[in-house]
Amino acid sequence: LHNWKRVKEGDVYPRFNAVSEKFFEAWEKFSQFCRSENVSAPKLNQLELTYINHIPVREGKSVLEEIESVFPDMRWHREHEFLPNPESLSWKTSFLLPNSQGRLHVSLRHALRRKEKTPVLLLELTARGMPSTTDLTKIKDWFSLGREWIVRGFSDLTDAHVQRELWGRKG
Repeated sequence: LHNWKRVKEGDVYPRFNAVSEKFFEAWEKFSQFCRSENVSAPKLNQLELTYINHIPVREGKSVLEEIESVFPDMRWHREHEFLPNPESLSWKTSFLLPNSQGRLHVSLRHALRRKEKTPVLLLELTARGMPSTTDLTKIKDWFSLGREWIVRGFSDLTDAHVQRELWGRKG
């Protein structure tokens, strides 16, 4: 298990390659330890890569209004005569990765930031699966594939203004 989490507002995300490099350095040290102690290496049964995005709900907007702005494919049709606007939101789906290497799981729900108690949309994208073999090159390739699906999935699911304004995406 290896992760990066923003603790303070000014913390800068170190990017995937830097985090990945630290993970594989730690994995190699652990593998060397196992070999030095004549302990068999751990048997991998699943790989997982998760990105968690906190998307702020703009002041004066409801979660429902923000959903439509952030996720253009999700819309609450106001023509309903009986049901009022939903009070909460929870959405999950999954997409198959190529060559039976796993799935991209996507979940979206509303939440509150702990400190500020301000509403956010919590978007989690998790690539989960296994490469065809568990040699280090295939494992690294799988994580690259997982990252590609997370990044491109985020791009497909969210509006361009969110990508530019919140994540500084160019183009």
